[in-house]
Amino acid sequence: IWFTIYQHVGKFNEFPIVIKFLLACILAPILEEVSFRLNLVPNWRNGFIALLFFLIKILFFSSTAFDNLYFQHTIKITIVDFYFILILVFFQLGYLFLIKVSGKRYYVIYFYLSALLFAIMHFRHEICNISGLFILLLYNLHHVIFGLGMGFLRLQFGLTASIFAHGLNNTFPLMFSIIL
Repeated sequence: IWFTIYQHVGKFNEFPIVIKFLLACILAPILEEVSFRLNLVPNWRNGFIALLFFLIKILFFSSTAFDNLYFQHTIKITIVDFYFILILVFFQLGYLFLIKVSGKRYYVIYFYLSALLFAIMHFRHEICNISGLFILLLYNLHHVIFGLGMGFLRLQFGLTASIFAHGLNNTFPLMFSIIL
């Protein structure tokens, strides 16, 4: 479980420790939790805020945009990021529309799909084809489980609790990468 996270965090070795900590343990958890968990309490305001935070996350944490942290180059969104943005827009707004029309009947499906999309977001640049998606999903099953756990935390204790837990979870591999 930690090896994949360690590899992800390990890409930032050229950054100072303070920048690494701010990105991995504060900024990323805030952006990801608001993007994927805010709409677990469904309303249109939450849906639009979640989408806005997701777009900010894609801009700053895209594999091609990370060089732009100091704004030296233009931000390039990859085709995978573009498709993922489209999927998330339809997912978030479609869910809100579905709730408006049919009530909370599909809430459980949304809950589990949000954890699945959270996992896919973490390995979206490694997807080559549909069969590869299934293998990558099995390899990254810990992201699905973590997404479900953060969803339950969000519903039981609020968004702040899931942000804090996510940041704490990201702290361990960051400390591990610093020690090694």
